[in-house]
Amino acid sequence: MKKSAVEAQRLKENLKKMIDIYSPSGKEAEIIDYLAAYLKKFNLKLKRQKVDKNRYNIVLEGENTGPQGFLFIGHVDTIAAFSLKDYSSQESGSGLISGLGSVDMKSGCAAMIESFIAFKEKNGCLPSADLALVVGEEDSGDGALRLLEDYSYLWAIVGEPTNLKPCLNHYGYLECEINTYGVRRHASYSGKNHNAVSSMLNLLLSLRDYLNSESKCIYNIRDLHSSDAGFSVPDSCACWLDVHAPATISLDCLRSGVSQVVDDFSRNQPKSKVSLSFPTIHKGYKISHGQKMIDKIKEAYRKTGLKWSLGRFRSDSDASILYAAGINPLVLGPGSLAKAHSEKESINFEQVVKASEIYFNLLSLGPSPCHTV
Repeated sequence: MKKSAVEAQRLKENLKKMIDIYSPSGKEAEIIDYLAAYLKKFNLKLKRQKVDKNRYNIVLEGENTGPQGFLFIGHVDTIAAFSLKDYSSQESGSGLISGLGSVDMKSGCAAMIESFIAFKEKNGCLPSADLALVVGEEDSGDGALRLLEDYSYLWAIVGEPTNLKPCLNHYGYLECEINTYGVRRHASYSGKNHNAVSSMLNLLLSLRDYLNSESKCIYNIRDLHSSDAGFSVPDSCACWLDVHAPATISLDCLRSGVSQVVDDFSRNQPKSKVSLSFPTIHKGYKISHGQKMIDKIKEAYRKTGLKWSLGRFRSDSDASILYAAGINPLVLGPGSLAKAHSEKESINFEQVVKASEIYFNLLSLGPSPCHTV
């Protein structure tokens, strides 16, 4: 059996080190410094692309890339830890590696990094593709947006967790911010027209009924909180609503539907003041199958010994930002999205190795930029 160019032990050590570095959105400086030093150990020249005062993307530029080039991209930030005492990597005898970001998406980043190192070691040069390790995906996507100010591509691989199923189909995402307002008064004088929390709960029930009628949508109510009122009626309440929808569903229609529910609620309860905004609107997309790049990715799967089986990416990601900029992003990475953002986040390390082998084989199928082999 032909030996893989990917060094599994090196990949594992790098992944565990990445997990051990706490890097929630906005605080990615330490992991960026670590990855920059790690890549330099293998004589890989990189660029630090400033995102804000203390935050950078890392861009590893390949050979002969340009506006029609190919990008591998992953984000190095995570959500905040459930516990600062218990977020680091742990390895079990069954081949699982757990820890914050093990699935979303430090495993994908580590697999991409290893594929570029393996390519350089085998061929003596970098491939005809770029690697971008970006910040801020779990918050505003500012890292990806900053990347696109300086770079342009035709295709991209986004290493989000897909259980190694290539996703040409990406859901859209609508983020809703809702605020209700009431009147501050003594708790014993609370009434239905005064309490902002009561108004919010009634409004959420109406929104739930509307979104349940849109059967293909996935919605999530989060971060519901009121003003600190003590033994008083809270005069404000805030809530965020996440709506994910297949690319076939218009986000403009969903936005209009949500707005209509809020307007109807305001008309029927004129004493309950409500505000609604949409901080994030990322349209979904579906890439057609009959393209030469898809054939190359299929060939990379064949070389890796894996079956070609398409999936759908049902969350938000930097892929939506890339698509809006005219890039064709295929989402493909190790791990299960269902385990992301959970207290028991973990990944089968064998999937991380396979992901790196897929990436390596895809890089090897590109135009050869190497003068020495």
